[in-house]
Amino acid sequence: MSKKPEEEFEESEFLKSAKRWWKSIKGFLFDDAKKGLRKRCLQLLPIILIPSGIAYEWAKHSDDDTSKTQIATIAGLTSANANLSSVIQTNSITVQNQSQKIQDLQFQLSNMIADRNKEQVLADSAQNALASWIMLAKSSNTNTPLTERLDMLTKWVERNVDLLTNSTYGSESISNLLSTIESEKPKLHLYCNNQLLTNGSIINLKVNREIKLKVVNESEMSTDGLMVAFRAPDAIGITNVNGDFWQPEGNAIGIDDSGLHDANFHNWLWFSDGMMPGRSVRPVNGLNISTNMSLPSFYCSFKLSANRAMGQRYLVEMVFK
Repeated sequence: MSKKPEEEFEESEFLKSAKRWWKSIKGFLFDDAKKGLRKRCLQLLPIILIPSGIAYEWAKHSDDDTSKTQIATIAGLTSANANLSSVIQTNSITVQNQSQKIQDLQFQLSNMIADRNKEQVLADSAQNALASWIMLAKSSNTNTPLTERLDMLTKWVERNVDLLTNSTYGSESISNLLSTIESEKPKLHLYCNNQLLTNGSIINLKVNREIKLKVVNESEMSTDGLMVAFRAPDAIGITNVNGDFWQPEGNAIGIDDSGLHDANFHNWLWFSDGMMPGRSVRPVNGLNISTNMSLPSFYCSFKLSANRAMGQRYLVEMVFK
C-alpha cells in the first residue's frame, strides 16, 4: 500500500514526458508538405511505440536478468518488424512499377496486332483485286513462274491497250482480251544446220554428217516440256545414229515417204528440262550419222512439241555430199 503514491507519481511523470514528446513532433505530423512521409511514419509508429512502451514498463518494474533478455529480444523483433515493413513497402512499389510496365507492353502488343490485322486486310484486298488478272496470267502461261506471268501479261496489255480502251468493244472487251490472249500461244520453229525446217526440206550433210538442231520461240509466251523426235527408216541402223542425250525409242510402224505403205522406223527422243522463255532460242544436242552408211540420201522426219504449243512434224530428205 505504501508504494501506491510513488507509482502514481511515476505514471504522472511518464505522461508528462509523453506530452512533451508529442508536442515536439506535432509540427512534423501536421505539416502538409510532409504528408507522404508522415503517412509512412504513422504506419510504422504503432509497430515501434507499443513494443517499446511494453519493454520500458517491464524494465522499470523488473530487475530479473531473464526479463531484461526478453526485453532485448522484443526490441530486436520490433526493429526487425520495422525493417520488414520497409522491405514490404519497397517491394510493393516495385510490383506497382512492374505492373505499369506490363500494362505498357500489353498496350504496345495490342497496337502491333491491330497494325498487323490492318496490313493483312490491305494484302487480302490487293490479292482480291489481282485475282482475275492472276487467273488470266495462269491461263495463258501455265508453265511460267507467277511473277513472270504477270510481267508478261502487263506487257501484253501495253501492246494491246487499244483493244481494252476502244469503246466499240463495250462489254465484250474482256471476252476479246481472253480470245486474243488464248490465240497467242508459243510459236516454235525447228532449225537444222541453220535452215528453217518445213515439210519437204532438203538438208545437205557435209562430210562429217552432223545434224545441228535448235528450237526458236518467236512468241512472247513461254513454254516447257520441249521435245524433239527424230525418225529414220529401218535402213538406217540404230547403231548408225548417235547423239548426246538422245534416247533411242526402238522400232515403230509408220507411213513411208510415198505416203502409201507401212514401213519400219527407228525413233530417237530429246527432252528439255527447263522452261523456254518467249523470244528465245534453245540449242538441241546434235546428231551424227555414221560414215559407214553407203546410202546417197534418205528420208526422215522431225517432230517438235511443247506445252501449249502446236505440235509440228517435218518430212525431210537428208542428202550426203
